[in-house]
Amino acid sequence: MKTELILASESSIRGKILTNANINFKSVPAKIDEESIKKSCLIENIKLEQISNILADYKAKKISSKYPGVMVIGCDQTLIFKNELLSKTKNRTDVFNRLQSMNNNEHTLFSSAVIYQDNIPIWSTTTKAILKMRNNNDNYLNEYIDRNYNQIVRSTGCYMIEGEGIRLFKKIEGDYFTILGIPLLPILDFLCIRGEI
Repeated sequence: MKTELILASESSIRGKILTNANINFKSVPAKIDEESIKKSCLIENIKLEQISNILADYKAKKISSKYPGVMVIGCDQTLIFKNELLSKTKNRTDVFNRLQSMNNNEHTLFSSAVIYQDNIPIWSTTTKAILKMRNNNDNYLNEYIDRNYNQIVRSTGCYMIEGEGIRLFKKIEGDYFTILGIPLLPILDFLCIRGEI
């Protein structure tokens, strides 16, 4: 990297993906009130597919204002199920109810990245994945939750596709990195075009 790069996130998955791609960066978490921003977007009738971009923009802008000259990547992901924007679960009952409701149904993930430099947005993208769950029985869902609870309770979809969560699914349309919450290929393409990598 010719220009210093910051990932405005404390996500270990996003960080690992950039590290595996041999991208030099540092993580600086952007503490924003995601739920309040989502609520405001819904009140203002903003299209559901645009909300991940708005959240990513908030993160990148917040960190960029503190680091002049540095490129800052903000990323976010939203899950849309039955035309509703879902939020993260809080406990085991929520996790089970979320998985049971999405069972044998499709849901959509939107993953966005926004890059700021000197407090100005210079690039953004949003990618989409559609996932169809199998008809998993309640016994398996309970066993799955028992084995994976500490990891999946922090995930809006309550699954980790990079682990046992892949077994919950029948069909996936979209790339792996979109599902993990970072549109990596478009980011790499942008950095290549800029001559950064």
